[in-house]
Amino acid sequence: MSDLTYVSLVPKDSCARLREVLMEEDTGPLVWREVRERWGSEFHFSGPSDLVRTTHEFVTLWVANQKLAKTVGKTAAAPANAPWRGGLMRKAAAAAALIVFAVVTFHGAGAIG
Repeated sequence: MSDLTYVSLVPKDSCARLREVLMEEDTGPLVWREVRERWGSEFHFSGPSDLVRTTHEFVTLWVANQKLAKTVGKTAAAPANAPWRGGLMRKAAAAAALIVFAVVTFHGAGAIG
């Protein structure tokens, strides 16, 4: 799997919250950096292609949601269900399944034993 870099353009009023979420989370293999501009920031996301694509889509939709909420005088929720969480959760679930399989197989506690 090759690594990619995508750039998300984030307006100034959304940068602080996105930066906060990215800094407080373990994003796994996703690496990010921020390039500040006068109008906002460019967030550069690098890593495995699938994760980078879904992160870019996630940020784009979140920024659009922020803009839409602002036009009707509301605030949008902070980013949730981040793509890097799903990847970590899938890895944890796979590890747990492997451990359970090993315990069942080697201790004879299941149908195989």
